[in-house]
Amino acid sequence: VWMLPFVKPANVRRFNEDFEIISYTDALKHVIENLSINCDERNVMITHQFVTGAERSESEELSVGGTDNVDVSVFEPFDYTALGHIHRPQNCGSSKVRYSGTPFILKLRTILPSADTNFETAPQPQAIIVWSSSIMWML
Repeated sequence: VWMLPFVKPANVRRFNEDFEIISYTDALKHVIENLSINCDERNVMITHQFVTGAERSESEELSVGGTDNVDVSVFEPFDYTALGHIHRPQNCGSSKVRYSGTPFILKLRTILPSADTNFETAPQPQAIIVWSSSIMWML
């Protein structure tokens, strides 16, 4: 299992001055190329990046022009990549690269695009119970 925090180009450039690292994709690609990945074993990546094409919710900030996006192709060496940063569960390009979604809802619209979501107000104490076909939350 491989784990990477949110990687910024400036941080990778600082330690790799001989390489042209301009974008987030360049930075992550360079980091991954320098891992000692054994392709004869199962390799799982856990990282916190914005992947190009991921569907964001309104609680996630978008950088101008998508400059903080990483191309999904950088995760090709891995059998599975578990992503964090996007609150809505989704695959990114394939079932091998996936955002699990958030266990804690920051904004209700993050999880309300489907028609199978229902609301119910509970009596004392005041609470809103939200459920869909797959999960239940108490707010």
